[in-house]
Amino acid sequence: MKSESRKILLEKDLLATHNSLLRAQINPHLLFNTLNYIYNTVYKSSEEAAEVIMLLSEITHYSFKSTGSNETVSLKDEIVAIENLIKLNQIRFNNKLCIELILKGDFEGIKIIPLVLLTFVENIFKYANLSDRDFPVQIYVGLDNGSLSFYTINKIGRTHSMPHNNSKLGLVNVKNRLENQYKRQYDLTINNRDGIFSIDLNINLHEHNKVLYN
Repeated sequence: MKSESRKILLEKDLLATHNSLLRAQINPHLLFNTLNYIYNTVYKSSEEAAEVIMLLSEITHYSFKSTGSNETVSLKDEIVAIENLIKLNQIRFNNKLCIELILKGDFEGIKIIPLVLLTFVENIFKYANLSDRDFPVQIYVGLDNGSLSFYTINKIGRTHSMPHNNSKLGLVNVKNRLENQYKRQYDLTINNRDGIFSIDLNINLHEHNKVLYN
């Protein structure tokens, strides 16, 4: 038992070291200075292309800032990252994507573990049918008395009937992080049926914060 436990700990340490080395390969300061230079250069010839660079820079900056698995960030920052991702893709596809983002509630001062909602939205751009005006993609983020509701529904694209392995790993990672952080204070339902994919996530952030700070 002790030998097996030690092996698991060593594997976790190795994985953590590997991830740190991967992040160290890109110096964030250099990356953002380079993106800023490209933005200023491109802006002279194309404001739209420059906006794409700026949106990409903001999304990347948020991702770098949110590397800890258990740290929390502002829910507003996560939502801004989602908005930027939608804007970036709308520009890429000449504003022809059929996608609705619905926000309800006061998100001020609310904290959440990062990159959970953003990961779900990112998968939409990989696998959803984004061109059906009769069935637009819907993304809902609502907050009521400290309870967060996140819901998405979309038709699956014809060429993406089965999620890629990387997507499955991403969803497994999100589930593990939710379980580690919120335990019995959340509920996640994922449905994939008859060409329709939906995610329904609810987190009782009010109760979770009471446990943390009481």
